[in-house]
Amino acid sequence: MNRLLHIILLPFALALPVGAQIGLVDESEFGNLALLRVGNTPDGMWAHTDIAVVAKGWSTWVRASSIETPTYSESEGKRTWSGSMGASSGLGCAVSQTVWEENGGFVFDLTLVPSVDADVEGVFLFLDLPAPYFAGGLMRPGHRLDSVPLPVRLPTEYHLAYPTTDTLSFTNASGDGTLTAVLDTVRLTMVQDNRNWSDVFSTFIYLKSGSLTAGESVHARLSIRLASTAPVTPAVLSLRADSARYSLLGVGGNYCFGIESPVARYTLDSLAPAIARTEMTILEWEPVNDNSDPRTADWTSYESRDVDGSNLRREFELMQELSARTIPFVTSIWHLPAWIMPEHTVQNWPELLESIGSYLLYVKQHYHSEPAYFSFNEPDAGVQVLLTPEEHRSAITRMGAYFDSLGIKTRLLLGDVSNPNRSAYIIPTANDSVAMSHVGALSFHSWGGASAAQYGVWADASRELGVPLFVAEGGVDASAWQGGKYKSFLNGVHEMSQYQQLFLYAQPQGIMYWEYTADYGLLSNINGQLVETERYAFMKHWSRFVPAGSVAVRTSSNTPNVLFTAFRHQNQGLLALHVANPYFERRVTVTGIPFGVASLRSVQTYEGSLFQERPSVPVAGGEATLDLPSFSLTTLYAEDVTSALASPGWSPLGSHSRWTRTRVVRVWSGGVRMTVRSPGRNAPVARVYTVDGRLVRSVAPVQHDAESSTIYEWSATSINSRADADGVRVLAVEQDGAVVHASMRVGAR
Repeated sequence: MNRLLHIILLPFALALPVGAQIGLVDESEFGNLALLRVGNTPDGMWAHTDIAVVAKGWSTWVRASSIETPTYSESEGKRTWSGSMGASSGLGCAVSQTVWEENGGFVFDLTLVPSVDADVEGVFLFLDLPAPYFAGGLMRPGHRLDSVPLPVRLPTEYHLAYPTTDTLSFTNASGDGTLTAVLDTVRLTMVQDNRNWSDVFSTFIYLKSGSLTAGESVHARLSIRLASTAPVTPAVLSLRADSARYSLLGVGGNYCFGIESPVARYTLDSLAPAIARTEMTILEWEPVNDNSDPRTADWTSYESRDVDGSNLRREFELMQELSARTIPFVTSIWHLPAWIMPEHTVQNWPELLESIGSYLLYVKQHYHSEPAYFSFNEPDAGVQVLLTPEEHRSAITRMGAYFDSLGIKTRLLLGDVSNPNRSAYIIPTANDSVAMSHVGALSFHSWGGASAAQYGVWADASRELGVPLFVAEGGVDASAWQGGKYKSFLNGVHEMSQYQQLFLYAQPQGIMYWEYTADYGLLSNINGQLVETERYAFMKHWSRFVPAGSVAVRTSSNTPNVLFTAFRHQNQGLLALHVANPYFERRVTVTGIPFGVASLRSVQTYEGSLFQERPSVPVAGGEATLDLPSFSLTTLYAEDVTSALASPGWSPLGSHSRWTRTRVVRVWSGGVRMTVRSPGRNAPVARVYTVDGRLVRSVAPVQHDAESSTIYEWSATSINSRADADGVRVLAVEQDGAVVHASMRVGAR
């Protein structure tokens, strides 16, 4: 398994404890830069370097990060990766990179030697810096006083500067963080706003332009240091368990490619997907036209392809099993036969409709399965069916009407676009009421990620259109299959962070990970045995603690570097808090924990520790404090908190409701009655709290004397308020400093 290489700070470098990390490089990516620590805080800044040879016309790239099996050596604190790349593309070369820590930063020393003569665009060293950290700041080349603004939003002209220099400095908008990159010599560079493709500012450093000669050595050295005066801010996470945001169908995965792998069976059984996605292989269902009449299906021709051991049979049986497990699923088309779609454009819609319709009818009749949704995969990008936004609208209208004519219940996915920044693609369909009548859900793929605002566009669209939102492919890097980069722990940390961001900002009803099979697999195969990984364990947090029917509740974090989500499940009585720490070890305090919760159980995943139960975290005054390991996901949960939320009205909370020898408390006629056989020194009082422990009001009782006891009553009108109608309230009856009864209710009564 690939591991992160932790770089340890020498005692003299920064004001950090001896042995603290200043950053890390990624062994799975040829020792390239991955993360820099922000000053003496527990925060980090993701950054990335890479070495690439680019063919003339930018048609082909080969990168050092894609080298699958580099050799590794270490000597006197310096680490070296060596390997070969580009042989199959005519850009073959040997590459080595040595990395060490120096003066609180990193030094990258690299050498590239071509094995063939080649006419190239150039040899480049790339430096990618996070746009959220630097947007609104400045880039300064060399030691000049003039600077180049780093735009807050993506500009039309995204090439920002072409300085020839040996030094580049990037300063954030607040002025408390500056990254300095120093080269071994003056070189041509280009600084580009890359937010059309990913959320970074990219610097292209030209190491060699024009032609390469076999045996010629290209050498460069780059030093990188991040200086920061950012203050250390204690992390405070706030919970509003009484404030529902949206409901979830749940989390699941794609079962599209490699469905025959044992990984597919393992995840289906162990992760219990709440939603799934399959491939519809029309290429195998109808590789040649069954006949010349799209109104008449040749069922003998179709049925002859459903044979034992075929991929088509496995596909049908998978759909059958998903339906038997009552797992709703999407089915999507990637490839179409050339007789229907030469290149990327559909030329024969009547025959395509017949092919898809016959496939769905066959699965329904023979395998008792019906997909909930259908889509063409990433039609905005043509992977592999290319549709303009207007053609997408027409396809939905045409296919929806055709499905209806066949009695097929499958609805259409709107969008299913290649990344979150493609929301404009759905506009023509969204504005067409006929097309929308056939839409069952809205979908995007999360490759490359997005800002909170960009994710929020999808949440808004889902609400306005009145259809659920799915992330039909959850993943951070669509090219991570190259060199098996998806297997790295670092990739898992990025996936962990992205899931939290999706829950916080996009508010999807379902997320389908790419994939739950061996393709981008979550498990390792060691000597024929499947072995769970940290990436699998991260996913297990979501599948175990965000079950189908969960409701996301409101949360907030005083730092963007700790991602906090929470979910409750009425029927299971579950309240689960997820805390993602994608940076260095830190302490956090969670506030607003519901009244009556004395402790929270804890499960953690971090490097080398997978989904491990930890000691329970005590709660006092609605607050809990805990230490988070570096690059970790912690789930805090209680399983008896939200059962009272299932029905309106006051419901006793068992941990506080009790009979005593002298006092009996009952919920009665919408209010509360307390019978006291041996009166205390003071009359009891009822106090109404919010679910996170804030006092709303105190209510004195009406007192009745009986022969041998005193009865106190609080009527429904006295303890309820219309102002509470949309909230959760806790009623505590207190006497002589003790809580003798507690009830919870949803809405006013």
